[in-house]
Amino acid sequence: MKGYKGFYPGLICEPDNEHKKQYAENTVYEEDEAECCRSGMHFCKYPLDVFGYYPPVTDKGVSEYAEVEALDKPVTDDEEKYCSKKLKIGAKIGIPALVQANVEYIKNNIVETKKESATGYRSAATNTGYRSAATNTGYQSAASVEGKDSIALAFGVESKAKGALGCYIVLAEWTENDDGERELKTVKCHKVDGKTIKPDTWYTLKNGKFMEVE
Repeated sequence: MKGYKGFYPGLICEPDNEHKKQYAENTVYEEDEAECCRSGMHFCKYPLDVFGYYPPVTDKGVSEYAEVEALDKPVTDDEEKYCSKKLKIGAKIGIPALVQANVEYIKNNIVETKKESATGYRSAATNTGYRSAATNTGYQSAASVEGKDSIALAFGVESKAKGALGCYIVLAEWTENDDGERELKTVKCHKVDGKTIKPDTWYTLKNGKFMEVE
């Protein structure tokens, strides 16, 4: 089973202060037992789920990500995180590749999938298909989805996204370094649950929080 795994800088996993494990690319690791949140090596099948465990920026620095493959039968207690006794760590990938992998995952694993992408300044990507994806990377751009179980990804500077109830929105927040260059500050994903994130409502990411915008 293939999936994706997040790490602290240096391909380190440290679930608590007592257990720390160093990983390396293109290497197979084995443990005696695999029980979610207790033992074994954890990973996510759905690419963007890794942000829930290793957001792009943590107090330990910039997170790293890699493609992985379970070489045994992994276990799960929520079908989000999986645990394996034998896991192959593949090559590291960046956030753009992780996002693209997410779109490809939707395309390859769900028959009724459609995708619309846009990259222009103040452009918009909209999709109404069931389990579809709308992706936008342009400056002040927008992405929206209306179909069930769909995902709207807006990664441009000052971009916004919205979705119907049950969909997901993914937003990026950018900052500027001392040289005046744009740097990615954080990326966050949230389900449109009707409580924290309202349906059919535009959101942007500001100071690490989802904020409503017109």
